[in-house]
Amino acid sequence: MKCGYASGWQGWIQIENFSAWHGLPVATKNNGFDGTDAVLEFNKPEQVKHIALLARAEQERRLQLLWAQRRVNREVL
Repeated sequence: MKCGYASGWQGWIQIENFSAWHGLPVATKNNGFDGTDAVLEFNKPEQVKHIALLARAEQERRLQLLWAQRRVNREVL
């Protein structure tokens, strides 16, 4: 294995799932459920730290971020 972890679709996986797991909203108005005028807000310290940790892991080649799921499957499996 070239790296310890590989992930595709980072925006959805790394922001939305991380935030849901930790009870952090990603938008105003009850995460968008209470109106179409909700505003995205996912720059909370916890989310920023998570992305910074991913960036560091990628720089150290412990993580490989791939932009399409097919590429993850082809390169990792």
